[in-house]
Amino acid sequence: MTTVYHYTNADGLRGILDDAAIRASHWAYLNDVQEGLHAAMPLIARLEAEFEARTGDRDVGDLRVHPNFPGEGPAPDDEDYRTAWLHGMAEQMRTFLVGSEQRLSWDAYCVSFARQRDELSLWRGYAGPSGFAIGFSREALEASVASFSDGEPGWGHIGSRWGDRGAVVDIRYGDQASLDFAEQTITNILGLTFGPYLPKTIWIDLGGNLLPALLTMKNAAFEAELETRMVQASNGGFSESPPRFRTSKGMFIPYREFAFERTAVVEVVIGPGGDPERRRANLSRYLRATGYGDAVVSVSEVPFAPE
Repeated sequence: MTTVYHYTNADGLRGILDDAAIRASHWAYLNDVQEGLHAAMPLIARLEAEFEARTGDRDVGDLRVHPNFPGEGPAPDDEDYRTAWLHGMAEQMRTFLVGSEQRLSWDAYCVSFARQRDELSLWRGYAGPSGFAIGFSREALEASVASFSDGEPGWGHIGSRWGDRGAVVDIRYGDQASLDFAEQTITNILGLTFGPYLPKTIWIDLGGNLLPALLTMKNAAFEAELETRMVQASNGGFSESPPRFRTSKGMFIPYREFAFERTAVVEVVIGPGGDPERRRANLSRYLRATGYGDAVVSVSEVPFAPE
């Protein structure tokens, strides 16, 4: 069994455990100002460069529009459809990712865990004084969401959808991960085979298909966090289920909840601060009373005295 940890304060712990649900925040309100963009910008650049390389000086005409190619005239061949996808994807990404208002309309929600159970920077950054780290069974979290169709986020085959499903994914850090993803995306697009499963009339649903993969890559500055992320993306299925909202720094943050079985909580680590043995006894009583009696209670070994 693999354990991942969600760092939070006492109110956060009580809310999560009382409801047996954890909040996933809208991706556009996370604390990384490059969220989604870190991987998107290299991909846009590669899409545009590949499009230009494949079209050169010739009149691209309809290749710069939706690959359905509305209008009269002979239908382009498969190779032209693939080329159109390059330009169309780049344009859609610029519209919906780079524009701050448009990006809010893309429904994808994330909740973060760490693969470190007792890390000073995480105590200070996320748990605050006298905080906690809730240890979840990764396998139980994965069971609480439908796995991505081919087991990995990305473009294993274009036409697959995350839909209302989710995935639990280890974040990849640094520029190389984003560059590798861009190259793989180009390769997959140029390898498209059109047919009954993937008709030429299909268009790219970036919100439900590509965005979740972009949210699994971050700037190397965050690498010390060793983040594992649960992502849920919408392919339109949220329309009858509006998000809830919480407040933070004068903003109303959309969120959704992932429910989990109480057996998914396997450990709770008591963070630095206060009387550790008194806090241990108090927490153990609370866990027994709320159905988490089997969870191990541990105390941080970080010699830090929070203010």
